[in-house]
Amino acid sequence: MIQDQKHIALAVATFFGVLGFGTMALVWPAWSNTQELRAEIKGLEAKMNALDAVTEQTTQLSEELHEARTYLTQDLKRIPDAPNIADLMRRLSLRVDGVTVWDQTFTAGSQHAPLGVKREGETDDGPDIKAMPLNIDMQATFDSVFALLQSAESMDRLVRIVSLRLHADRERLNRDGEPILVATVGLDAIYETVTGEEP
Repeated sequence: MIQDQKHIALAVATFFGVLGFGTMALVWPAWSNTQELRAEIKGLEAKMNALDAVTEQTTQLSEELHEARTYLTQDLKRIPDAPNIADLMRRLSLRVDGVTVWDQTFTAGSQHAPLGVKREGETDDGPDIKAMPLNIDMQATFDSVFALLQSAESMDRLVRIVSLRLHADRERLNRDGEPILVATVGLDAIYETVTGEEP
């Protein structure tokens, strides 16, 4: 009977040992896999958070770049290395149609007046900022004169309006019965040259 009890105890112990070992053999890999997957999930979550931060930063930088480009194109004007009067006259020419514009004449000055302006950090050997005068005499409606002024102001290059003289020619009327304006617009075509060079 003691022998049977020993056999039963041994059988029970063996059964529980095999059961425990079998359970460990089956559960341990799954538990180990779970731990590895949890660590991988934490790593991926950290990467996602980092990507979210980078995406947010990229979006912010993209918006700042857009604002800077808008400022550059709308508010800042380029200064060419030559006055380019022919191009300026072409861009400011209005069609003489006898209805809104009766005459338009361009007179370019030959004086290259230095403006006494240097870019920050430049020496006397650097580029000089200069202006070449351009006068536009025209007989036109007010809207046409105003359109010319707006065109000069909205150019991508720096053009300075220095004078505007207007008077009404009461002897000549437009089709609406209003006097034609005789206008003289004085402009400066701003450009830069290296000291000693002239275009």
